[in-house]
Amino acid sequence: MDRAQLLRLMPRDKDDADGARAIVEIGLPAAAPVLCEIIQLLRTHDSVVATEFARLLAAHPGPSWSEVASELQLGRNDAIKHALVASVVCRWPAEWVAKVAPALQIVATHAGFFETDLLCIDLLERHALADRAGLRDWLAFKEARLERHRALAGAIAARLREG
Repeated sequence: MDRAQLLRLMPRDKDDADGARAIVEIGLPAAAPVLCEIIQLLRTHDSVVATEFARLLAAHPGPSWSEVASELQLGRNDAIKHALVASVVCRWPAEWVAKVAPALQIVATHAGFFETDLLCIDLLERHALADRAGLRDWLAFKEARLERHRALAGAIAARLREG
């Protein structure tokens, strides 16, 4: 099946379970020509389409690891990165996680709305894919940052209660 045919089968929106299942039934590597589109649809992480596609990617790291690494390193959408780490890479065997370790190290240094950075540190530590001392330093930095955020949120909450 060529890319044009696969694109016609792709889900129309985040709730198109039939479209997602059609691609999942084709499977990987056969659906690889639309792998980028599959990954982009993970951005609605609470949707049926994202759930189906995350399962597909988690079950087939071989055909998808390179595109996943690229999205983690170069992608701009934090929701997609979070879905990739929290729902895909975390389900891969250690040898496949190792292939995306450089991308996980990059994401671990970012701060975003999701806890993707901490999930990356966790994966890197559990699979012994990064220097433990370096991970400890990053984690200490993250803990201090989170404490500053907690303190600021607490101060704002106190003012809101008073007013």
